[in-house]
Amino acid sequence: MGTASHKNLTYVEDLGAMAIDYRSDLQEATRAIAPHGFDVVLDLVGGPALDNALTVMAKDGRVTSIADSRARDQFGGQFVWLRPSTADLRTVAELAASRELRTDIGGVYRFDQFRSAFDAFEARETRGKTIIEFGGTT
Repeated sequence: MGTASHKNLTYVEDLGAMAIDYRSDLQEATRAIAPHGFDVVLDLVGGPALDNALTVMAKDGRVTSIADSRARDQFGGQFVWLRPSTADLRTVAELAASRELRTDIGGVYRFDQFRSAFDAFEARETRGKTIIEFGGTT
């Protein structure tokens, strides 16, 4: 199951997940799929999203977050801080080049357009990675 805005529900479904609009009643919508809650919840946003995630977790469920240490400190779950290494980044680049890893590009901006890129990101007008070009290269 994955959450998305209404305009991105089909996109999430195309990735292979059941999609729920995150603006809906998340607890009600997820209980229709998993009446007793989910055994595992992965939080990628933190803050209020983590709080909402906890409402859909099974009684003995576990939560992992890459965005909010409260998952570990307050809720007994895991907080994973990502520290990519050169080798990891090389592997990701190879997977992308071979098309085994798909990365959507939401927009490409020159460095002098940084404010526009940030505004589009904050307004949730993009889907995928936002790229800032420095010196004519990405």
